[in-house]
Amino acid sequence: LLSLQSGNTQETKTNEAGYYRFSNLLPGDYEVSVDAGGFQKKSIKVSLTTRQNLDVGFTLEVKRTEETV
Repeated sequence: LLSLQSGNTQETKTNEAGYYRFSNLLPGDYEVSVDAGGFQKKSIKVSLTTRQNLDVGFTLEVKRTEETV
């Protein structure tokens, strides 16, 4: 998680079901990024207001590998 105002970052991990949470965020603009081995990295920008809960889900695509012989 990247705060687009301050440049501060936070990291978290998902649980067994793929859910994650960031708590006590200040209102503002953020970029949420997901990176998992074997999958393409994905990001989305969101804006948070006061006392807002926001669900941001991702569908990851398998990373393509190319091989030249």
